[in-house]
Amino acid sequence: MKIEVLTVGDEILSGNIVDTNFAWIGDYLWSHGYELHVHSSVGDDPEPITKAINLAASRSQVVIVTGGLGPTIDDITIETASKAFGMPQVLFPEALEKIKARFEKLNRPMAANNEKQARLPEGSTVIPNDNGTAPGCHIAFQNTHFFFLPGVPREMKKMCEDYVFPKIKELSPVKTEFCQKVLRCFGMTESAMDRELASVDLTDVDLAFRIFFPEILLKISARGSDLNKVQKRVHEVEAFVRDRLGDVIYGEGEEMLPQWVGRVLTERGESLSVAESCTGGLLASLITDVPGSSKYFKEGVVTYSNESKQDLLAVPSEVLKNHGAVSAETAIAMAEGLRKRAGTTYALSMTGIAGPDGGSPDKPVGTVHIALSSPSGTQERKLFFPASREWFKRLVAFSSLDILRKHLIH
Repeated sequence: MKIEVLTVGDEILSGNIVDTNFAWIGDYLWSHGYELHVHSSVGDDPEPITKAINLAASRSQVVIVTGGLGPTIDDITIETASKAFGMPQVLFPEALEKIKARFEKLNRPMAANNEKQARLPEGSTVIPNDNGTAPGCHIAFQNTHFFFLPGVPREMKKMCEDYVFPKIKELSPVKTEFCQKVLRCFGMTESAMDRELASVDLTDVDLAFRIFFPEILLKISARGSDLNKVQKRVHEVEAFVRDRLGDVIYGEGEEMLPQWVGRVLTERGESLSVAESCTGGLLASLITDVPGSSKYFKEGVVTYSNESKQDLLAVPSEVLKNHGAVSAETAIAMAEGLRKRAGTTYALSMTGIAGPDGGSPDKPVGTVHIALSSPSGTQERKLFFPASREWFKRLVAFSSLDILRKHLIH
């Protein structure tokens, strides 16, 4: 079954907003065994909308259209579709009553132009909108099923989950079994991973790389009529990938590196503190983005100056004088000073040169020293990330977590 997505809106073509609706719909369809074969975007203009609808009807069995269902003058998707289908717009009283009820619930008067949203193509099926005023509609036209949905993501997602996706499943002529495994990786470039996996047998299996900077996601997926065979092929390829990449793979599914570290620390009843210089608090932010992080994360300090390193972390002035702020000795002193101060199981520290200025021949921009202090001692690593300031900070933060991860698993 060929499925197509059409997004409507000048704001998408102008780049004012990112088309996250398509990304969400595409991800759902792929992960449930459907193949999306076309995605296009048009502005709020009747002519390109009409052309896109007619073209979609000629090549796809299902078309999901998002955007242009609002009450304003530039929301013309339904009006244009009605003319393209030769189906006059009529007022759907039940849709209008639901719009009125929503305004009453919000204790706000309903503007006259909101009635426009209840005028849908005659013969269409209303798709209820529980999170907004604009109802969607389902239209069968020339053997193609069109689903018109609002562009507001929260509204669109609920309507897809409640109506569109179940209907697509019902319309699907052939039941296709689907199996997917997502492996999350850190510590190896995409090209290096590709070389390691060059000899993998991908018969009846897809292997896709997805960059989720600075992580890389490997998606192993397969489709077929026999679920056991599909699952077997995915598991065979997964075993090969794990054997070749080793501990570059840190997890699977939706669990990102900060979540993995937090889960393991929680399971062990252990704690963590971090001392940051070049990352400016980014690592602490990543850690505390995880719900429940207060169970294991006790303290984070940003010691950007030499004085703060001495005052807050007890870094000896001789270390700073003799080796400099960006050095293995300073990183070690930061981690050990914080672990003693915070009383945590582990303490991470990082000090480096984010750039674009401040480098030298001995310590070029992109240099960073990361230290981990633990009950078994302190380890330190020097890394080099010649990247933009933003990317450098993110790479350093994730590398710090990865050093802790490898310590935990080994």
